[in-house]
Amino acid sequence: MIIIKLFGGLGNQLFQYALGRHLSIKSALPLFLDAESGFQNDFYKRTYSLHVFHTQAQLLDSQTIQVLQRFQNPLGRKDKLKNWIDKYFKGIHPTFINEKHYQFDASILNQEIKAMTYFSGYWQTEKYFKSIEDTIRQDLYFKEAIPEKNQWLAEEIQQKNSVCLHVRRLLGIAEGKINEEGVKFHGSIDYPFYQKAIDLIAKRQENLHFYIFGDVIDWAKENLKLSFPHTFVEGNLDYQDLQLMQLCKHHIIPNSTFAWWSAWLNPNPQKIIIAPDAWFADKTINTQDIYPESWIRI
Repeated sequence: MIIIKLFGGLGNQLFQYALGRHLSIKSALPLFLDAESGFQNDFYKRTYSLHVFHTQAQLLDSQTIQVLQRFQNPLGRKDKLKNWIDKYFKGIHPTFINEKHYQFDASILNQEIKAMTYFSGYWQTEKYFKSIEDTIRQDLYFKEAIPEKNQWLAEEIQQKNSVCLHVRRLLGIAEGKINEEGVKFHGSIDYPFYQKAIDLIAKRQENLHFYIFGDVIDWAKENLKLSFPHTFVEGNLDYQDLQLMQLCKHHIIPNSTFAWWSAWLNPNPQKIIIAPDAWFADKTINTQDIYPESWIRI
């Protein structure tokens, strides 16, 4: 049994699922998702979001999750741990594997998994699932069709030389509280990056139409100086935005896993993807593996 801990937003959960799917295929073991423990203290009150896709995994039951949590932080006697193993895991000692850093770790894929193994991490690189790319794309086919309100826009995006421009400003505010540490760690992508990316793609492509998505459309309207035809896309749920974003022919993305997946899922073999060179505010953190080789970093 392979268990993947889910946490974060939709983009984070997609990376976590993709690793689990690869490990499940490679080891011929069933894949289970812990869709509870990672959201218990989520600052933004995020929850499990993969239900919109044709994922090939089961959700782990609450009782097993609670036992695994206790097992990771054992406060009782060793004989109690043995009782848990015998009662809930049929004598099989669970193994816990935590991500060590943001770079690709080949040992994660090369290990031999025979019993219950619990993985916790971000796993943010396609190197963890590149060899099963076609399978991941099939799994991430949306269960629901594009809603009627967006069908005209979907058709327009596919007809034009469309560029998905995703804006993300890490305000870090939820229910009146400020996530200062999160904002400081991740940082925000400002106007100079977007302008440079727009200029770069304009030198390579003609007749562009920009479609602006994101969680701060008002900021985009006020700050982005677009001399090209453009459309601000508003009023959708996150997965509805993703449905439209992946239809664009090219992408300009910030340091966002959600935007990353919209670009990765885009099937256009000639797509141009422009992304910020630094994924985090701290540029010394090694994130060299997060982008596919063909993507442009500026």
